[in-house]
Amino acid sequence: MENFIKVCRQTFGTDNFQVIDPYPPLNFPDNTFDFVVGYSVFSHLSEQACASWMKEFHRILVPGGIVAVTTRARSFFDHCQSLKDNARNKHPSELSEYAKALANLFDDFEAAKARYDNGEFVHSNREGVTGSGAMTAEFYGESFIPEAYARTAYADYFELEKFLFDERRQTQPILFFRRKNKVAS
Repeated sequence: MENFIKVCRQTFGTDNFQVIDPYPPLNFPDNTFDFVVGYSVFSHLSEQACASWMKEFHRILVPGGIVAVTTRARSFFDHCQSLKDNARNKHPSELSEYAKALANLFDDFEAAKARYDNGEFVHSNREGVTGSGAMTAEFYGESFIPEAYARTAYADYFELEKFLFDERRQTQPILFFRRKNKVAS
């Protein structure tokens, strides 16, 4: 988003920031980077958007390069459910619009958790969690990527090296992928 890019340019004193489209490609040559980091990005992208970006990261990373991205933790389902439960006991004005949207993220939180536990990518783009401006429901919302899904979904391009999550230290799991030299056929 342009306003965030402006802040980054001012804060870091460089023009080495740019607005990108929601879907690839990027304007970088093949095999350009050693590392790609996406903090609180894959925790919002749709399944299709995540898959597109992983394929693009494979293209721009050197062989053996690393991707580190975060996703929503399983415990975030419980947080959203608690917002729903608390909303019943509070006046609507006591909750932010985002908290109200999270409270209604899923009709059935137990079913969403079961899908996650079954290794499925879980995404919701309900009104209020889709962001604003360029962040449309087409690709943006709240996303939960379980380890089992991450291990197989991107296996043509990457090996999942580590799924790191310690609730005492972090709010989102970090997924570390290593780029495979060749795309699996």
